[in-house]
Amino acid sequence: MPYIMVDIESDGPIPSPATIQWCVSAPCSSKNLGSLYKGLVKDTSPNFKHLRKTRHTHHPVDDAKGNAEALLHMKEGMGLKIKL
Repeated sequence: MPYIMVDIESDGPIPSPATIQWCVSAPCSSKNLGSLYKGLVKDTSPNFKHLRKTRHTHHPVDDAKGNAEALLHMKEGMGLKIKL
């Protein structure tokens, strides 16, 4: 059963304009990419953002693409056992 992850970011007390990002992934031990990375490296301090190739711009397409790049790096370069 796949996970559907949603991230909503908004500015100010009224949630508009809002950025909504979503991603469908295969089952894994964590629904959160950051927690998944911390589990792979066995350290709670670092984050995964250095694995992104696309710059973090808060644009939903750029952010989703960067997160997908990081997930692929974890799968191909770090030995994450996940079926995509």
